[in-house]
Amino acid sequence: MAPHRGRKGGPAEGRGQARGPDTHGPPGNGTYGAPRITAELRDKGERINHKRVARIMRTIGVEGLRLRRRHRTTVPDPAAAKAPDLIGRDFTATQVTLSAG
Repeated sequence: MAPHRGRKGGPAEGRGQARGPDTHGPPGNGTYGAPRITAELRDKGERINHKRVARIMRTIGVEGLRLRRRHRTTVPDPAAAKAPDLIGRDFTATQVTLSAG
């Protein structure tokens, strides 16, 4: 990524690039994402944006861990009757067409 215009040095020179979360910081089982790292750096007095933290994490290959599970709200009953086709649609193909594009 090219450095930003109007700044001296690289895009993150001396602005939180080498600093990361403390190992004895807030509870989180060693899991950190861009929002948590941003909050911790701001608590330490660093002026930094969450987008910059996410960009730096991407460049050094660090990924946050998603701890929350996705909730499934509807579990279909396999024995339930399917909804009837009230319009009478017919989707059978009369011929096979292969189109590239």
